Amino acid sequence: MRRSRIIALLSDGSSLVNFPFRVHFRKGEGEVAISVPKRNFKRAVHRNLIRRRIREAYRTQKSFYPFTGNSDLLIVYIAKEILDYKVIESNVASFLQKIGGMASDKAD
Repeated sequence: MRRSRIIALLSDGSSLVNFPFRVHFRKGEGEVAISVPKRNFKRAVHRNLIRRRIREAYRTQKSFYPFTGNSDLLIVYIAKEILDYKVIESNVASFLQKIGGMASDKAD
C-alpha cells in the first residue's frame, strides 16, 4: 500500500481496537497493510513471525467476510508479546466481523 493511501486511511478512515490489534479501515480497493512496531519487537525475526501469522489468519478468514474486499485495512499489532497463531486467528475473525457490522450499518 502506498504511503499516500496509508495517510488517507489514517486521516479519513475509521478505526477500532480489538486486542491485540488496532485496525484502521475505509472504503477502497481492498488493500491490506500489516504493521508490527519495532519499538515492541527489536528483532526482525520476531516482527516477521508475527506478520506472517497475521497474514495467514487474514487469508484464511477473509472468505467468510466478503465485505472486506472493498475496504483498505491497516492492521497494527499492539501486544507486547508474541501470541499463538490460534489467538491471532480468532481475533482477526473477530475484528473482521466487527468491521462487517459497521459496514452493514452504514449501508442501511
